[in-house]
Amino acid sequence: MVHIAFCSVPFPGHVSPTLAVVTELVARGHRVSYAVTTDFGEQVKAVGAELVPVESVMRTAEATEQIADMLDSDQYKDDDYVSALRMLTHEARRVLPVLEETFSGDVPDVVVHDSLSWAGRLFAARRRIPALQSMGTLAANEHWNPAGNYEQYSFSGPVFRDVLGEMAQLLDGTGLDVEQFLLDEGVRTIAYHPRAFQPAGPTFDNVHFVGPCVPPPDGTWLPPLDSRPLALIGLGSSFQEGSAFARTCVDAFAEMDWHAVIALGNRELTGHIPPNVQVHRYVPYEDVLPHAQVLIGHPGVITMMAGLRHGVPLLPVPQTAEQYPNAAQVTELGLGLHLRPEDVTVTALRETVAKISSDAGIQANLRWMRREIQASGGARAAAGIIEESALG
Repeated sequence: MVHIAFCSVPFPGHVSPTLAVVTELVARGHRVSYAVTTDFGEQVKAVGAELVPVESVMRTAEATEQIADMLDSDQYKDDDYVSALRMLTHEARRVLPVLEETFSGDVPDVVVHDSLSWAGRLFAARRRIPALQSMGTLAANEHWNPAGNYEQYSFSGPVFRDVLGEMAQLLDGTGLDVEQFLLDEGVRTIAYHPRAFQPAGPTFDNVHFVGPCVPPPDGTWLPPLDSRPLALIGLGSSFQEGSAFARTCVDAFAEMDWHAVIALGNRELTGHIPPNVQVHRYVPYEDVLPHAQVLIGHPGVITMMAGLRHGVPLLPVPQTAEQYPNAAQVTELGLGLHLRPEDVTVTALRETVAKISSDAGIQANLRWMRREIQASGGARAAAGIIEESALG
């Protein structure tokens, strides 16, 4: 038995894919500790891990507003990189002492840290223990980077001086310099999509593309009794914009011979809801997707992979700068069609749903991607990689 420490940031898309991996590791007889905020405590404990509660600066009102402003566009702005570095530095300062205290007499054999959990990565580096990065987004390297305009910055430029000085203090004792740290040089990564979905996929040497790692259905949602096609509409959980989009979806499906299931999150939806439309705060995707003919909404990688795993065509509508490359990749690979938010109308939704749910080429591409996903290995493959790292 080995001791494995997971460290994540408090966002569902970062935590959720790791839970199936933890389940697999615990089933193999390993002990897992999981450092994350307490609102994920029940989920962590349910898969057999021990919660290490941490507080996160990313949950403050100021940080939430900053993140929303940073990502509320179709491309990264020039000052976004500096803002992101500063936030991640402050997050590491808060979480790292908790890891040091918790594991002072019980050092893990391996650390699996989220790509945004600098604390986990720094703790492993300081203790000279193996580490793996968990990435719920598309990977980036010198051949493909969704934030390519960051490259205009020089690491020695004045705009970086203060934040890089703070980072240098954090890196003290790790043997890493700031540039090496930022470039993720040599960091082994587990990514929750297949290599076939990754732009410039063959160029990534240190990334293990294990594909989606998903929980089993929980049986809390049952499909409609008739045979009409069904659309699952997900608005995501990280940002609260989207009520107008949900209303447009309701109006689009009101006059269609379809069922629609909307996962609204914490947003509000007013007005008439027709009988063929279900609105939920939350709905388990793994219960709904086996019955769906289209998945509409925010194109986070984890959400898209859930749909593609079931061969469901995608209609992504990106909400954040990070999601525009994801949506473009869906169209590029012929797995659906994406709409920009400003192009979403009742008519556009109806026409696009009709096209992607009946297009033979899209269906063939979905079958191909489903085979790629199945061959990637999922949670079992991820658990094997972590075991290998822990055991040397």
